[in-house]
Amino acid sequence: MELSVNYTSPFVIITALCGVIFLITSFFVHKNPPKGINDLYGYRTNRSKKNEEAWNFAQGYSLRLMTMWGAILTIVGILGSFFPMKELIGVGVSMFAIFFSCGHILYKTERALKQREKQQQA
Repeated sequence: MELSVNYTSPFVIITALCGVIFLITSFFVHKNPPKGINDLYGYRTNRSKKNEEAWNFAQGYSLRLMTMWGAILTIVGILGSFFPMKELIGVGVSMFAIFFSCGHILYKTERALKQREKQQQA
């Protein structure tokens, strides 16, 4: 049985490329963090824009999650090259992985911001 590696699979390309984009973006934001609350760049939700403290917390927290997901997506994409997958299934699985990772970043960051609000009110 011969091991076949397929780097041109849509799953590999989409997932690994998105992971690399997450990593590059997180590196860029780490080196050039948003200077203050804005509508252009950074983690921007109503809860994160409530005040400067929430803003700064959200930037750091979401950045760590983005870096983690960037590494995971890149590794999973590369490992996916060892497993044959039909094109349509590969696209579907990679899109699910990307949407899941973005949803996880949003969910965890919003939950952490909400927890901080409750602790500050107590």
